[in-house]
Amino acid sequence: YQLLEEDARNADSSHDFGKDLIPRAVAEGQAQAHPFSLSAITTPPFSGPYWRDVGTIDAYWAANLDLASTTPALNMYDKDWPIWTYQEQLAPAKFVHDEEGRRGMAVDSLVSGGCIVSGSVIRNSVLFSSILVRSYCEISEAVVLPDVQINRHCRLSKVVIDRGMVDQVRPGSPVVDEHGVIGQVTRVYPLVSEVTLLTDRDHAIPVLNTRTGARGVAFGDTSTHADAMELRYMAANADVAVGDLLTTSGVDGVYPPGLPVARVEKVERRVDTVFARIYCVPLGLVAGASHVMVLEPVMAQIAERPVPELPVAGPRKGVTK
Repeated sequence: YQLLEEDARNADSSHDFGKDLIPRAVAEGQAQAHPFSLSAITTPPFSGPYWRDVGTIDAYWAANLDLASTTPALNMYDKDWPIWTYQEQLAPAKFVHDEEGRRGMAVDSLVSGGCIVSGSVIRNSVLFSSILVRSYCEISEAVVLPDVQINRHCRLSKVVIDRGMVDQVRPGSPVVDEHGVIGQVTRVYPLVSEVTLLTDRDHAIPVLNTRTGARGVAFGDTSTHADAMELRYMAANADVAVGDLLTTSGVDGVYPPGLPVARVEKVERRVDTVFARIYCVPLGLVAGASHVMVLEPVMAQIAERPVPELPVAGPRKGVTK
């Protein structure tokens, strides 16, 4: 990993294997070459040696999902061309619960050893080793790296998250894309992180109505559709209208103020209830973001309070030196 670590610290590098790492390894005499066409065995209907450039996240994601397709270009089950690599000795993958709405299953997917899928549905995805998917999740077109735990009611689609302690990601870090907030990091491992999405029913985020200046708290709510939120505890006569923009208020010490969160989609007012039912739609691509940015929590950017200096004690009265 030395070359990878040095390249990561090089601001002038484009961080591409083909452009930066391999040429450097060749120049330093650390690379060996082999005519791949002499040993590669092709899988019909494909012809020619298998090769995928995985220098970008999108390419890495696409190459992994191709392995889970019905007829992949690289057939890992071909006994004439076995893939020799290190494999940790793990228990077989396990799928538990068989209830309506809580059925552990995987379709058109690769699930590695040590994984437990508990009452969730996995579609068109690749799960690396030792992954725990808790109940009521929907995972589609996702590449999930080792040792990740996915909490209940998560919905992941077209996502790869591969940052952890090595990259100084902290629990509680906000996760955003070019449209708005997606969620926050809830667990951090050496090479991967787990993100709880805004639409998770256990997630809450303080927000500000940019039109009125009123503050509130938005919760994940999938009762209306998969990617939805609810602005709760607003009085029935509160000034909230369809189309209002909600941004982070910054009062929680996690999210910086002013980040786009959601727009109000529907407002229900009833005379027999104290609070209005306010449904919102996230602005961030919660179910389809391919590139995200991880921010530092607000509290982590605040300098620690300086330690007060203790007064220097003078000589006591009646004591001579």
